Amino acid sequence: LTLYKMKRLLLFLMLFITISAYAINTHQHMYIGYAYSQKIYNENTKTWSKWSSIVPTTVKIIVDYGENIIIIFSNKIQLYKIIDKETILLKDDISYKMTVVDIEGDNALITLYNKQLYIEYVNLMWVYNLKQIAL
Repeated sequence: LTLYKMKRLLLFLMLFITISAYAINTHQHMYIGYAYSQKIYNENTKTWSKWSSIVPTTVKIIVDYGENIIIIFSNKIQLYKIIDKETILLKDDISYKMTVVDIEGDNALITLYNKQLYIEYVNLMWVYNLKQIAL
C-alpha cells in the first residue's frame, strides 16, 4: 500500500468509528403522532374526566435518550428534559416511564407504551397514538 492509500484507509476507519460511536450513544427514535386525546382533572370532584374524542393529527415526535430530551412538534413546540427514566419489561412489550421537566419548569410524567405516548401533569393528561418512522 502506498502512503496515500494508507492515509485514506485510516481516515475512512476513523470516520466509520466516529459515526458508529455517535449512533450508539444517541438512541434517537422518531414517531408520527396521528391521533390525540386528552382528559382533565377536576379539583372539585377529585376525579379525571373521560378521554376526549380522538382527534386526527400529524405531529413529529423525537425521543432522544442520548441527549435526554423529548420534542413534540405540535402547533406549540413541546420540549421536555428527561430527569429520570425507568424501563419496565412487560410480557409482550417494553414500557418507558420518564420523569420530565418542560420548558416552563413544570414537572410531568411521560410514558411510552404500546405505540402510545402519554403526557401526564397534575391536572391534565393527553395521549398520542404513534407510528415509529425511520430516522
